[in-house]
Order: sequence, then structure tokens, then C-alpha cells
Amino acid sequence: MAELSEKHDLASYLELLEAKLNWGSSQYWVNYDFEKLSLEIEHKTGINLSVTTLKRIWGKVKYPHAPP
Repeated sequence: MAELSEKHDLASYLELLEAKLNWGSSQYWVNYDFEKLSLEIEHKTGINLSVTTLKRIWGKVKYPHAPP
């Protein structure tokens, strides 16, 4: 049950982030959009998240493992 709640929380957060970015729905994002997002995150936080990691978070790349 906690897993369902976590998935809902993540989906809500991703929707909020998409709205804040104002790039349109991630359904239509291409690799370039994830590259821009990676750079934005690094610029604002100093943390580098790879394009592949971001795609996994958004469900654009199949990744059957949940983070620990």
C-alpha cells in the first residue's frame, strides 16, 4: 500500500515540475528536453542527474527496479 502512495506522490511531483517548467507534457518530451532538464537541475542544485536517470524517473525507459 505504501508503494502505491509513493507512486502517486511521484506522479504528482512530476506533474508539478512539468507545470513549473512550462515545456508541455512530458509525454511529448524528446531526449533534448531531458538534457535541458539535467542541466537545469545541476545549475540549481549542483547535483548531476543523467538523462537516463531522468528518463527512468519519468517512465520513458523501462527499469524494473525500485530505489532502495
